[in-house]
Amino acid sequence: MKFEPLSPQIGAHVIGLDLTAPLSGTEAEALRGALYRYRVLLFRQGPISPEEHVRLMNSIGHVVVELASGKPASYISPVKVDEVLNEGPRNLLFHSEYMFTRHGPIQALSLYAEACERDEPTLFADMVHAAKSLPKELRQRLASLEVINCCDFSAEGREYERFRMSLKRPEQPDAEYPGIKQPIFVRHPVTHEELVNVSPLFTSHIDGMNDEQSDAVFAQIYPYQFGASAVRYAHKWQPHDLVIWDNWALEHGRDAIQCAPGRKLRRVVINPVDIASVMSGIDPSSFPITTAQARA
Repeated sequence: MKFEPLSPQIGAHVIGLDLTAPLSGTEAEALRGALYRYRVLLFRQGPISPEEHVRLMNSIGHVVVELASGKPASYISPVKVDEVLNEGPRNLLFHSEYMFTRHGPIQALSLYAEACERDEPTLFADMVHAAKSLPKELRQRLASLEVINCCDFSAEGREYERFRMSLKRPEQPDAEYPGIKQPIFVRHPVTHEELVNVSPLFTSHIDGMNDEQSDAVFAQIYPYQFGASAVRYAHKWQPHDLVIWDNWALEHGRDAIQCAPGRKLRRVVINPVDIASVMSGIDPSSFPITTAQARA
């Protein structure tokens, strides 16, 4: 097994690993180390069955179930059917999955391209590098700040604009529109590196500031997260690609797509605790890929 870099700073193509057989302990340990070194791992070796996909993810961590059916894999597609997270053609703002919960983001995500008619890329940005690259004076001004990360579960498909607590309707319960106060800098749970905890999608505002004041601060951070000073990788999809990424360190998004009906991505995620615990107190009744337990 070897790792070929996909870009100068993040991403590696995993070569020489047979996913039709269980991984050895040595191979699994090497993959875990590579995930936190490269942040993004690409497997490009032909068809991978759902069982092989789940087994691979279980070798790296603990597969957690997002579906009410109890199935370990969900799907992302423009075609809206049961157990599929519908993706529309508009852009998807950068974010880490579940960063609006009191547990913070989950550990890692994986997507496998069962079908894709075009190579429209998923974009990844390194929040550890963003924290390291901030100018000293800006970092000092930010150090004591806290942000409110939130999500409106009544607004399925609104991932092209920032969720705001100021837009929460008076009658909406906290369980449907959760917001959590978190430090603007947090630590990676495994590598303990500092990273920027600000998302263009889920970060509503800075505690103690209004939306306009917060946006002025976010605009100062943005170039180091996603602009000219950022570390980014754009993955152009091919059929049967399997991509795994460190959801603690990276935020992901995409530009607008043509919404080809043939695009179907299989999703399997890992995390130390189950999704029901992550989503405790949240009632995402309109969100199609959350567990029945999380709704309770």
